[in-house]
Amino acid sequence: MADLLKAERIGGGRERRIYREDEKLVVTTTTDASKLVSQNKRQYNDAPERFGTHERLHKVADFTPDVVEAAYRASACKTWQEFMQVRSPEARKAWNLLLNSRDLRAFRTRPGRVEVKQR
Repeated sequence: MADLLKAERIGGGRERRIYREDEKLVVTTTTDASKLVSQNKRQYNDAPERFGTHERLHKVADFTPDVVEAAYRASACKTWQEFMQVRSPEARKAWNLLLNSRDLRAFRTRPGRVEVKQR
């Protein structure tokens, strides 16, 4: 059984909890994403079906920090900078998975498939 040692709000609707479990410290961070998901749903429903020209950037998703961090940890990227700046094929693959995941579609703000290009 885990013993809760500390629970704290760390801003942005995020909460960090520190547990002691089987002689180990476990740190979890959770985010209340309900407002963000509602906002994303409105933007998704208001968005046109097509992106238009490729010369413009379009907002296609809005993720919580926890989701982005989990995608980085699951990726084969060596550094956070590599992941965030899409400087490798591994980063490109991770972002394409993140943006096109059916499990994370509540974070999308536009319909359609997204193809992230490597810088």
